[in-house]
Amino acid sequence: MDIIDKKILNIIQKNFPLDAEPFKAVAEKIGISEEEALDRIRRMKQDGIIRRDRGGLRFPEARFRQQAVRCKGAGRKIKGLC
Repeated sequence: MDIIDKKILNIIQKNFPLDAEPFKAVAEKIGISEEEALDRIRRMKQDGIIRRDRGGLRFPEARFRQQAVRCKGAGRKIKGLC
């Protein structure tokens, strides 16, 4: 893992771009091609450095005022939640 990998990880973890082409935006911030950024991310996944790649929405930044919780429990209500 080199300094470029570390920069990619910092961007992905702290400020992943909400963009139509997010990996291109990540690459541009670092000064590499989108293809190189994607290759590095794939390698870090294969090496176990990146375990999952699911996003979490930051509600205030997305300008949402409320969060909803969806409960699934075969028609039963979960006390205190649903």
